[in-house]
Amino acid sequence: MTFLINPATLPFKHHARMEAVELWRTAERLVAERWAQYSTAGRNQASAAYNAYLAALDAEEAAAEQLRQLSLSKAA
Repeated sequence: MTFLINPATLPFKHHARMEAVELWRTAERLVAERWAQYSTAGRNQASAAYNAYLAALDAEEAAAEQLRQLSLSKAA
């Protein structure tokens, strides 16, 4: 007996969406942490802390885009 599994079935899509949500939440927490570090950084550390904050924002944006793409594919 052969069972064929279609990767586009609901359980796999649901799992991918859950992973994307968790990735976005992690990125969101990192943004908050980096902002806290920047807001308390000394003058000599401010530039590096701000760059780390911007990088965290970029990562959050990428995670949100991935989540958006999964939501769009679900609607189609």
